Amino acid sequence: MRGILQRLSQRHATAISFDIRQHRKKLARGVFLVAWVCLTILTIEVLVGWWEIANRYFILNLCLGGQFMAVLAAVSAARGDWALVSGFDLLFFVVLGTLGVAIEGPDTLLALAFVLAIFLSGTLFGNRLEIAVLLICIITYLIFGLTYPWLGWPEKLGVTAGGLSLLTGFFLIFRFAQRQVERTVAALHERGERLLDEVNERKRVEEELKYLSTHDALTGLFNRAFFQTEIERLQNSRSYPISVMMTDVDGLKKVNDQLGHVVGDELLKRVARLLQNCFRAEDIVARLGGDEFAVLLPETDPTSAKEAINRVQLALQTDRRINPQLPVISLSIGCATARECCQLNEAIRDADDQMYRDKREHKIRCGEISLPSA
Repeated sequence: MRGILQRLSQRHATAISFDIRQHRKKLARGVFLVAWVCLTILTIEVLVGWWEIANRYFILNLCLGGQFMAVLAAVSAARGDWALVSGFDLLFFVVLGTLGVAIEGPDTLLALAFVLAIFLSGTLFGNRLEIAVLLICIITYLIFGLTYPWLGWPEKLGVTAGGLSLLTGFFLIFRFAQRQVERTVAALHERGERLLDEVNERKRVEEELKYLSTHDALTGLFNRAFFQTEIERLQNSRSYPISVMMTDVDGLKKVNDQLGHVVGDELLKRVARLLQNCFRAEDIVARLGGDEFAVLLPETDPTSAKEAINRVQLALQTDRRINPQLPVISLSIGCATARECCQLNEAIRDADDQMYRDKREHKIRCGEISLPSA
């Protein structure tokens, strides 16, 4: 379902406009083929003499001119430009209606050519040209209808009024249908946007929950659950030797008691940034909880692990030098290496034991951690 909505989200107004253009192109092509066939039949009738009319050469010239324009429109369409085809369709029905009213009189059936012209102008070109074509058709129908010599005035008025009513009624109905379609499209577009917003919000919440399930909320490091998952993944991997570093922040309880938990939280964030900067991107730095941190170092032998610890010690010295006003970061560190499969848990226990031995030595050698004076 989400995939469908995401595909729909990529088809906003631009895609809807593209679909409308495609339908307009199909309409123009279909009408063009029908009009060209009718024009060809009419041309043959005039040439052969099947249609006996007084102004035969005038009609013949119109047919031949229409054939020339049809060929140009077809060539233009073959090159991908359908504007000339649409113009040919519109002009064909305007001329057809005009000739019909002029030759055969203001018959309401002949007004159907004007009706098609109004429909094509509104569908293919828009509202402004639609109104212009409507006015042209009404004026043409009035002129030829009221001046047709073979009808009396009552017949002229009656038939002309019927044709004008047909044109005006169709125009109003077509405009009403256009408005309804526009409102429907707008409503569907608005509903699609709401659905997209809901999907995006749900996706954002899911991503946030997924992030919180694997990361520590305070420091942004991986949490204990993700650390345990990585241990299980690396157990039977080909990433050996794997080194493990266990770390404990010295004096965090004293910082919380004397300076407040806000300062203690900032101290933990500083430790997290320091550890992240000291290890590679593929190393897994995690906060196990409280003041405990751990690092998994895939494909790292004891020598490389020792170099990583030295980087941490150097970073601690640098932090003390550039942040003398902040509580001193003091870390107890233990490290061990698993050289082959199934030794990773044992290496973690060894690193944990070394960390606690280092912590006891810190207390004996340095005493309690010093805090900056308020």
